[in-house]
Amino acid sequence: MILSNQTLTRSRKQLNVVSHQTIINLIPNSNMIDFCNVELETSFSLKYSEFDELRPVFDEFYRKTGLVIDEYGDTRLIIDNLFLIKDIAIDYTKKEINKETRVLIQSFIKNLEMITKGGYHFFVSGD
Repeated sequence: MILSNQTLTRSRKQLNVVSHQTIINLIPNSNMIDFCNVELETSFSLKYSEFDELRPVFDEFYRKTGLVIDEYGDTRLIIDNLFLIKDIAIDYTKKEINKETRVLIQSFIKNLEMITKGGYHFFVSGD
C-alpha cells in the first residue's frame, strides 16, 4: 500500500487536530517507523533495520505487559508504557556487547525522553 503525499499531508493535518495525544505512526513502505508527539510537535524515526535490532526490547515489553509493538499491529499506549520501554532498553544496553547496537539503544533512549516530555497517550500504528 503506497500513500500519496496528499494523503500523508491530510493525515498529518488530522493528527494536529488531536489534542493531548502522542502518535507513534508506522508509515507503510517508508522503511521508517516514526515516533511522533503531536502535542510537542517532536518526532524521531527508526529504520526497519534499527527496529529489528531493538526487537529484544519490544519482545521484553510484550512479556511484561502483553502489549505488542511491531510493524503490523495497532496499539494504544500510555506514558507509563514508554517509561517501561525505556527501562527495558537501559537494561538491554547493559547486556549488549556490540558497540553499534549500544549506541543505537542509547540514541533510542534519548529520543524516548524527548517525546515523553509532554502528553500522556501514545498510539502505535502498523501496516
